[in-house]
Amino acid sequence: MTVILAALSRSAIAFMLTRGGMFSILASASLLMTVLTLTTGSAFIMWLGEQITDRGIGNGMSLLIFCRIVAGLPRA
Repeated sequence: MTVILAALSRSAIAFMLTRGGMFSILASASLLMTVLTLTTGSAFIMWLGEQITDRGIGNGMSLLIFCRIVAGLPRA
């Protein structure tokens, strides 16, 4: 169910990228590749978070979010 919801939200993102001028032509191949890449990345991050949790390191998703926040601190 999560992958389906990710695919739907990534479809909306890809459509907005085409409307914003990121792609010159609304080609179905580029749109499909964008949706597939973004959905695969989301599924990988979910899997990685579950692996961290299963290994007993901590709450996987919370650790990934924390790492993203800490990585952005030097720019702030």
